[in-house]
Amino acid sequence: MKISSSFLLKTGVSVIGVLAYKLLLYVNILFSLLISVILIIQFLYGLHLLNHNESEQTEKIVDDKTHDDDPIDYPSISIIIPAYREENILDNVFSKVIKLRYDKNKIQWIFALEPDDEVTINKIKEVSEVIEERKGLPVKIAYKDRIIHIAYNESGIKTKPAALNEALKIAVGEIIGVYDAEDIPPEDHAEIAAKIFMNDEKVSIVQFSRIAAVNYGTWLERGQKVEFEIYREIYKKMSRKWGFAPVLGSGYYIKRSILEQLGGWHPLHPTEDIDLTYRILKFDNKYKIIIVDKPTITQAVPTLKQFIKQRLRWLKGEILSIPKTFSGGKKTLIVGLFTSIAALAGVIGALWFFLSFLSNILMFLTGYTKDLPLIVSILANAPLLLLLTTYSIILSKIISRRKNLTKKEMAFFYAMIAIEALISIIATFEAVFAPTKWHRTTHVPMIIKNLAEQGPRAIISNIIPRIFNSNITIPLY
Repeated sequence: MKISSSFLLKTGVSVIGVLAYKLLLYVNILFSLLISVILIIQFLYGLHLLNHNESEQTEKIVDDKTHDDDPIDYPSISIIIPAYREENILDNVFSKVIKLRYDKNKIQWIFALEPDDEVTINKIKEVSEVIEERKGLPVKIAYKDRIIHIAYNESGIKTKPAALNEALKIAVGEIIGVYDAEDIPPEDHAEIAAKIFMNDEKVSIVQFSRIAAVNYGTWLERGQKVEFEIYREIYKKMSRKWGFAPVLGSGYYIKRSILEQLGGWHPLHPTEDIDLTYRILKFDNKYKIIIVDKPTITQAVPTLKQFIKQRLRWLKGEILSIPKTFSGGKKTLIVGLFTSIAALAGVIGALWFFLSFLSNILMFLTGYTKDLPLIVSILANAPLLLLLTTYSIILSKIISRRKNLTKKEMAFFYAMIAIEALISIIATFEAVFAPTKWHRTTHVPMIIKNLAEQGPRAIISNIIPRIFNSNITIPLY
């Protein structure tokens, strides 16, 4: 019987397709097992932390009478606020300067700016009194009864940590505080931090917890609200149990002596906070990083474009920090479980999803429909089941403590982390080919009045056009 060449070609392609499908399937199972192991460890450790009975040590130091009539010899503090093109939220920046409570003779305020940021500099000149200039730039200003110094980033590296290092050069405080321009801290943060440092010499950093403000009511903001509450609870428990937790980028106070011994912030690192965490934990095993659950209100990113830019920087920084996660001992591994290792899990998870999709296409094209053993199907889909189970149980425990989260916001959170997993693949490529590329997050004025109270028309006219717009500059009142 003569066999046609077309039949042989079709059969050959089919056989190759089936082999490729099987290869993809088992590679997919390998990725599935890797991410499953990480998720199981995260779940068990997260559950362990959430069930941990909190120590009252910090609460004994930070009581409700932080501002006593009896004079306290507080240490000197320099608070640095890095800002770049933040002219839209300068009111918020100056509000911190006025409202934060501390001995005026022992606190120094420093704005860390870029010398080419003319818009922000001109805005500062408009709303304050310039006391001293250098090279045509204000270096000392007065706002109401506060004196503010301005440091300019002339390092040639236009990043937040580089600007912080330049500000550190003119800082005089024994303690260095850092707030982002959009942060809204409680008025007693500085006093609380000072008291903790005075009562425990092993404390290297006092980090205040952070919550995300839902500003424009977008689904991304509400997903971030859930995310911040998850990590607020976990990091608080981690600090109480182990005496350390990750530095969170802003809303923290660090001993100047320790920061200088470490050489300041890494000027090129996309997540200088995680890098600082690992370096401190590796530098001295006795140093503590204390989380105080008196949160700084920060701004959730309202648009998809800005979210992608923010998470690219965060995920890339965490991926670049993976070597330090595994080289710093037990402490860095514990921190890395919810930072760098979690980012690695996102990369593996995205690849797992892609391979699953590709293998299903090959199965359809080749017509290979042979039933797979049940165990193979379970292993291939384990990450999705574990992810849903892990976060559902952890979220349910957190919601029992935090009554301000809804089921809809949980759904938004799941959608958000799915997007984040895809972003992690791009972040991995950038970590290899463009490790120093900096993605800046644009901040917007806080909304004073809730749009929901204004009805559907306000929501349609104000929020929908802004979903994919990264240049929101007009506050909605």
